[in-house]
Amino acid sequence: MAAQCIQPVYVGKFQCDGRVCGGLCCNRGWGIALDEITYRKLVQLEAGGETDLLSRVEWNEEKKKGSLICRDGVCRFQGADLLCHIQKKYGPDYLPDICAIYPRTYRAVQGIVVRTLSVTCPIAADLALRNEAPMDFEAVLLENDRDMVEYQIGTDSYPPEVLRHFFPLQSAGISLLQDRALTLNQRLIRLGALLQEADTLIQQQRAQQIPRMISAFQETTAAAFPAAGSGLYTQRMAEIIVLLYQNVEEYMEDPSLYLAQLFQAFPALGEAGREAELAAQYEAAAAAAREKLKPFTYILENFLINEFFTGLYPFAFKDTIPQNYFVLAVIYKILEFFLVARATILPETGEKDIMEAMARLELRIRHLAPYTDRIRSYVSRYGQDMTAFTGDFLDGGCDGL
Repeated sequence: MAAQCIQPVYVGKFQCDGRVCGGLCCNRGWGIALDEITYRKLVQLEAGGETDLLSRVEWNEEKKKGSLICRDGVCRFQGADLLCHIQKKYGPDYLPDICAIYPRTYRAVQGIVVRTLSVTCPIAADLALRNEAPMDFEAVLLENDRDMVEYQIGTDSYPPEVLRHFFPLQSAGISLLQDRALTLNQRLIRLGALLQEADTLIQQQRAQQIPRMISAFQETTAAAFPAAGSGLYTQRMAEIIVLLYQNVEEYMEDPSLYLAQLFQAFPALGEAGREAELAAQYEAAAAAAREKLKPFTYILENFLINEFFTGLYPFAFKDTIPQNYFVLAVIYKILEFFLVARATILPETGEKDIMEAMARLELRIRHLAPYTDRIRSYVSRYGQDMTAFTGDFLDGGCDGL
């Protein structure tokens, strides 16, 4: 059965090639799940005379699931040419589901599939992030059974009459985030104001007025932005960064290596009584980093929009709309904070460093549940208070990148 799908135009241009990226998804030591349909196909191939297929997999017949065997972190089906032996010889129909799908991500909202690419894949990241033109979207029809992967969102918190406004809110949000007359922080403030109005209507059981509200909001000009926030920005960032790295098992890499860069850039990070010193260190570093990173603002914009669309904001989690928005804004501010640190310790910081930082953050968001859970827990202290959150994290929108 076919399904309607909305996706960024770049998705249709993706083509996997391990020779371009080094076959990263096959040699990171990840557990590669093997579904039963694919396992039975491999059994049939061996019965037909193919050798050395089943010796490269583990299978539990009782549980009807298994995995591909990795040796020293490398999938045993990856060849010296960095291509997959299965795909090369038999085609994508013989790949396990996870291999055939990645780096594509699928969600379903109100019967419509939302498809994007994860920027943890270098080829996908290039397509999604390095295009200077604003990200564009298209409607396509999915007819492959493997494209029918569906994840429902927030149904316990948001009734159907609210969820039906998902796509109008996403479209309006993307439009705001692509307003290049504003800084990214200012765009986030505008997005927050839009979502606050939507949440108010929902709380007042007037969700049917959301389309009219969106139309009126888009016709208004951006209000003046405050010159400064609460002055607590660096303190809040220090709190959440230290929180995120406390006792979180990170199987992708040694987190101490990345933390070392942050502490090298900001020696006062996370130390009680040194908040003013940290603020001064960050302010000086951000001023210098802004000029280095300014040519790459479109990459940051694309990352933010890709996360907004992929994460199904403002209904990403079973929280309130403002709290969903707070999580999105904090994810962006973590990236911004990391990039300022990188630009401080690496004088020649450029596009490659930005892309690497984004891939690291994406790995945590998508593969470490405690990471996002801790962000959600931290921002929950703000309740519905948009003003306090904006002051603490967006700092008036004037001092960001």
